[in-house]
Amino acid sequence: MSGWLVMLGMVMTGQVSGGPQRLLLQEDFNGPPAVLTGRQANSGQVWRSQTARWSTGGLQTGLAFGQRHTAGGGWRDRGAARWMGNVIDLGQSLQSTTFVFGVDLQQGIGVLESCAALESADGVESLTLIWTGRRLKCGGNTWSGELDMGIAEGNVRVEVIVCLDGVVPARSTATMRYIQLDDPDNHGSFDLGNPRNPDRNGSGSFEFSRVALHVLKGGEARFGFDNVALQDDVQQVDALRVVPVSRKYLLLDHRLVAQTDNCALRVGRVVKHPQNPLFGEEHEWESRFDNLYPNVLYDQEAQCYKIWYFTWTYDPATTDVPRDQRQPGTYMQVRRESGKGLREGLGYAVSQDGIHWEKPLMTVSPWKGQPSNLVAQPCHGAGIFKDLRERDPARRYKMFHKGQGMAARFSADGIRWGQYVPLPEVDAAGDTHNNALWSPELKKYVGFTRLWRDGKRVVGRTESPDFVYWTKAVEVLSDRRAAQPYSMPVIRYAGLYLGLPAILRAEEDRTHTELAWSADTVHWHRVEAGTPLIANAAQPGAYDWGTVYASYPIIQEDGIRIYYGAGNAQHFDWRDGSLCLATLRPDGFAGYDPQRAGQPARLRTIPLEVAGPLQLTADAAGGAVVVRVLDSKDTVLLTSESISADVTDQPVVWRDGGSLRPWLGQQVQLQIEWKSAKIFALKL
Repeated sequence: MSGWLVMLGMVMTGQVSGGPQRLLLQEDFNGPPAVLTGRQANSGQVWRSQTARWSTGGLQTGLAFGQRHTAGGGWRDRGAARWMGNVIDLGQSLQSTTFVFGVDLQQGIGVLESCAALESADGVESLTLIWTGRRLKCGGNTWSGELDMGIAEGNVRVEVIVCLDGVVPARSTATMRYIQLDDPDNHGSFDLGNPRNPDRNGSGSFEFSRVALHVLKGGEARFGFDNVALQDDVQQVDALRVVPVSRKYLLLDHRLVAQTDNCALRVGRVVKHPQNPLFGEEHEWESRFDNLYPNVLYDQEAQCYKIWYFTWTYDPATTDVPRDQRQPGTYMQVRRESGKGLREGLGYAVSQDGIHWEKPLMTVSPWKGQPSNLVAQPCHGAGIFKDLRERDPARRYKMFHKGQGMAARFSADGIRWGQYVPLPEVDAAGDTHNNALWSPELKKYVGFTRLWRDGKRVVGRTESPDFVYWTKAVEVLSDRRAAQPYSMPVIRYAGLYLGLPAILRAEEDRTHTELAWSADTVHWHRVEAGTPLIANAAQPGAYDWGTVYASYPIIQEDGIRIYYGAGNAQHFDWRDGSLCLATLRPDGFAGYDPQRAGQPARLRTIPLEVAGPLQLTADAAGGAVVVRVLDSKDTVLLTSESISADVTDQPVVWRDGGSLRPWLGQQVQLQIEWKSAKIFALKL
């Protein structure tokens, strides 16, 4: 649990001179044990600090933090933060008052659920918030209830207001409310009613003596906990509002960069897995992996990797021609002269670790009357994803593909698919790896397919509110050179849309994969156009010498997985196809290098709002990175200690014990200077 800052705040009135106070408990998991500090809410001035006991005269509580997350091996405990179980006594028992428990939940890629729990020291009483899909659940031995949030994605602020009656505990009440931080119009609340068994600890009041924070996460889920308020009167509880939330910035987004000196934005360095290829064409119905068009995801619910991939189930030039009779360069000629058509299917496989794959034999879509791992025939260029926001379980998995024309299909399990839904209005060729995703900013599904313009391939875009009614596809990415974008799987990550266009170099008849990004799914920017993110092998005949077609990336805590379909010969020739894997360091899609090696590089950001501590992601082993914080007059507010290691979300340490806290909610500019390093991302 590196680089997380967790804060617990309590509003106190009339106890300390100088006006209302806000007590902040801060824990930096890369720093020393937690320190309790108090500050005046109206000035931010720190007026007292201690590490042991804090007495408010009205609250007994302590804190413990832990994390659980999913990985290839299933659920596992990452262990406790360094001070878990070291209860910090904050005073006496809690009597009649209003207690506000608040948490910020962020649902990212691959997240199954996020939750926070408030529980008693003996575990008898608990209050748990769980966000899964569109449901916000409050459960436990004390209160329970469920709130339908509608469609809520991204950051959601949740609060439970507990009004405790110390005289008659059974009259205590609780209300749960939420607001979507990036869409404040989406908000709601409901009454949790009275508690059950309100006096089980025999104290005559509720003594929540431990706050436990648990994160069930995958992908880019992040969790903040920053608001426990104590009020004498429920009328004093502030209205729920959008509060600043730390966000990640990928520096490949040129909109963040105000000025550079000796900087060059370059794609990241992928590492191809030593066990490549992971699987190949091994069954009779896998005649030819024509680009494979892989769709790989890690299913948090099933705790395994899944892939759906394209195969020609019958290709006359491959199925009917023995290897020793295949003359290089004549594949397309033989296929045309055969006079026979192609047949196509959608294969399915699973893996516990993403390396060793099993192709389960089923009767869902038999091959010549026998079980196969096919789940659909015919099916061309299908893009498949698991839609966690979908209300209807029968439509949990969605397919966007080419049938007689463009089409959609739905499935509850990704194996048994419903009827084709024709999408004639898309009006696209679709002879590519079609794919789609949900855009929370647009509140629509966005699909990517193929169009043809003047005899060349281009990427087309279409959108839909319900995955059934779509717009006419329009061109969004092309290339004026001989190179042509062949396909482009897209994901949403860190507030951007990242595309992996496969580029067909027509003169060589080979393809590699590049990197592109967009803020809105419409306007796309290629990073180092012409430079591969995943390059072909240099040796002819190697497993990916001829073709590289990527799946959408899988974002994990320890790095990024990009599975791809590989071919060992030219695109329009006989070739053996396979599934392969390339990996990137976390946030390593692209970053800034010094343009002139050995000389310092400098980058200055646009004004950014301070919503939390600054964290940096960089490869700086053997080099050095220093960050300065500037105000609107270019005054240097803070200067960091040098970073000289490869770091991910590393909290920046300021010289002379400095802190960004005085500028919370304000805008500052960052000036980053480095030598012999590469800068990828920051979080603020």
